[in-house]
Amino acid sequence: VEFDTQGYYNGEFIGTPVHRLLPDLITVLSSDTFARNQKVRTAYEMFVDDFGQRSAKAQGLNHVITTLRKMMHTDHRLYVLRSERTIQGILKVGRKNLFIRDLVSGKINEIAPLCVLDFYVHESEQRSGCGRRLFDRMLQMEKVEPAQLGYDRPSPKL
Repeated sequence: VEFDTQGYYNGEFIGTPVHRLLPDLITVLSSDTFARNQKVRTAYEMFVDDFGQRSAKAQGLNHVITTLRKMMHTDHRLYVLRSERTIQGILKVGRKNLFIRDLVSGKINEIAPLCVLDFYVHESEQRSGCGRRLFDRMLQMEKVEPAQLGYDRPSPKL
């Protein structure tokens, strides 16, 4: 999924060069990021929604999990990996209420762990370490170990 320094993403003009929207090779986006002016929000929306759709299709889901609008009123964070000319993948995390059964007592308990909510690496970038870089950066930024994460109905690809 290519972009250029003139403000084009996938051949469509978004008004702001993607390297300005994503200043780091792995940039963390949140609802605070999108609270800027409408022009910038529209630019983010184009690639966030595009990758959300790609993720849903790759996982065989009937609905899109990640869109800018869905992120606007949450505490979710979206990690975006890019190279110099392409967006390579996304990883979305946030807290989610989950129910677990105590194996000894059989009692059901509610927990709210940090969860991996969506994870997608573009097909052309898979098996090259992109997913691992995204995941490791998220662990570092969120200050968690993999065993501390919750996974609610993970897809077979996860």
